[in-house]
Amino acid sequence: MAEIRKSVLSRIQAELATSLLSLLLLAFLVNAPLQRMTRAVRAIPLLGRSAFAEARAKIVPRGRHFLDDEIDSLDEAAVALSFRLEALEQEVAAHAGVAEHVASYFN
Repeated sequence: MAEIRKSVLSRIQAELATSLLSLLLLAFLVNAPLQRMTRAVRAIPLLGRSAFAEARAKIVPRGRHFLDDEIDSLDEAAVALSFRLEALEQEVAAHAGVAEHVASYFN
């Protein structure tokens, strides 16, 4: 009976150690992608404040990599969106300037 108890205790300890090691490995594997995603998510609200260059500076694309993942797609889309919004904002400002000039001409 004592040997069975010792065997069960030994097996539980081994399984706990394996579980802990698995959790540490999982944390190590997901840390970098989560940091990349967090940077992109924190940069996106800057677009609403017209801080386009600052947003692009915060979204740092990965260097050479074997496969693109969803975070790479998010980074690319956010950078493309920042350029598009910046261009639209400049167009709106230009049109507002023209409209103001036309309105002052008629007054």
